[in-house]
Amino acid sequence: MTIEVGKFTLFEFPPYFFFAVLGFAVSISCYMILLLVSNTKVSKKNLLLCLFAAIGVLLGARLFGCLTNITIALYTKKKIGMDVIYRAGLVYYGGLFGGVLFYWIGIRVLFKNHYDISLINSMAVSIPLFHVFGRLGCLFAGCCYGKEYHGYGHINYIRDCVTTETFPVQLLESIMELGIFCFMLVTYCITVKNTNKNMFITYFILYSIGRFFMEFLRGDSNRGYFGMLSFSQIVSIVAFMISIFLFLKRGIKNEIC
Repeated sequence: MTIEVGKFTLFEFPPYFFFAVLGFAVSISCYMILLLVSNTKVSKKNLLLCLFAAIGVLLGARLFGCLTNITIALYTKKKIGMDVIYRAGLVYYGGLFGGVLFYWIGIRVLFKNHYDISLINSMAVSIPLFHVFGRLGCLFAGCCYGKEYHGYGHINYIRDCVTTETFPVQLLESIMELGIFCFMLVTYCITVKNTNKNMFITYFILYSIGRFFMEFLRGDSNRGYFGMLSFSQIVSIVAFMISIFLFLKRGIKNEIC
């Protein structure tokens, strides 16, 4: 596959925008269907929660982009200017944290303490489905690309008339997210009314492990490396440790109760 970066479009739309919108539509549809499966009433409040989450995703992704640039500048002892904001991209981890935070705030504001656990778990299951499409957008946009690779299935990216052969890590991560989605969907259907199961924790554990190892196949260095680890790998370690702590804490609390 050969992709000319910056010139490839889908139905006249930039590939990342096209797949992001498609992924949002599919994941929200999945979210609504799962609410119906759990016999949770679908109302305007549910749609407002999706809006809360979308705002959190955009703000968090941009904020993490700025944070990444600032961290790299500090680590490399470079001057921090306004370009750290202007040149900041959208970081998935930031969008993930921002979306979950704003979604939780929305639940607390709209439902107070009277909400069904299905509101939490239905959104958690839908998140990897969104990222399945998001990484396809990265694949065709030429961002988040893999290491130089000349074997079977490599991607030819043309940048400034220069062709590079890279490993299709975006496609691999998309497949990984699809696997996580399928696992969480089956788990959701089995434990649909288990009030002690928070599937956000499940997702963070699974994704942080997968993302940590996926980073070894990445070839773009603009995310910054700190020793042998990338910024995303450090975030993955922190996310994994916090998720395990919350998982164990919930288990101990349930045993006591």
